[in-house]
Amino acid sequence: MQKCWSFLLIFWFVAGCVHSSRATKSDQELMINNDKQYIDWRARAKSVNWDDLKKVNEMTSQYLRDYPNSAHAQYISAVMDGDYSEVLSPDEEKRVKARTEKTLFSLMERLGDFSRGMQGVLRNEYYYHSNRFVEQYLLGCELLTSGDKSVGNFSIGVGGSEYAFKLLKHGRLAEAEYFAKKAIAAWEDHAAATPHRSYPYPYFYIQALAIGKDGEKARQEFEKIKKKPQYLLKKPIYDKYESRLSEIQRLQKS
Repeated sequence: MQKCWSFLLIFWFVAGCVHSSRATKSDQELMINNDKQYIDWRARAKSVNWDDLKKVNEMTSQYLRDYPNSAHAQYISAVMDGDYSEVLSPDEEKRVKARTEKTLFSLMERLGDFSRGMQGVLRNEYYYHSNRFVEQYLLGCELLTSGDKSVGNFSIGVGGSEYAFKLLKHGRLAEAEYFAKKAIAAWEDHAAATPHRSYPYPYFYIQALAIGKDGEKARQEFEKIKKKPQYLLKKPIYDKYESRLSEIQRLQKS
């Protein structure tokens, strides 16, 4: 499952969480449901650079060891396992993603135990890490309709971009372009609403630009990213998406 929003939907929760002394608790705080653990989690979350997937994965793995029965610890550890796997070898990524999908599915079976906001986040992560991109896109549409623009745009931006690439590989160019443009609009709406944050996963936006017939802008955006610290921390992921730009161009001409 950049990362800012840099960390799947994780940073949004870390930055947006409030302490239980406030009248309204965050979705994450409700999921943890333990003031001591919540304060501990906040300290751990602030101690790492969320663009450094290896360090974050180590932190969340230890968090799960310390709170093995916590749904929140199970969730965040599984998600960061899945995210970190994307900088590993293809075989290792496949193995870890299968484990992530299994854990998230077990939490999906308890969906009613969590707040409405957390349900959307959990579904988004499950769909992403199990490669159910059309379901992720449709979830985004559902969330936008219900008023959740943050997660809604995120789900459309990621799911729409990945589904567009899948359609393109199957020769369905018009449909691919349609979903790519939906993803572009979602990312740009997110950026306009949160100008103080960067794109959490710019490679999804760049991929959508390329499929949406704006290859020049896609290349320009990629060159901008290469100048940022997050690029080196996630270079294997960026390398994969950069190679896709050439593949997209080839598929569009075939």
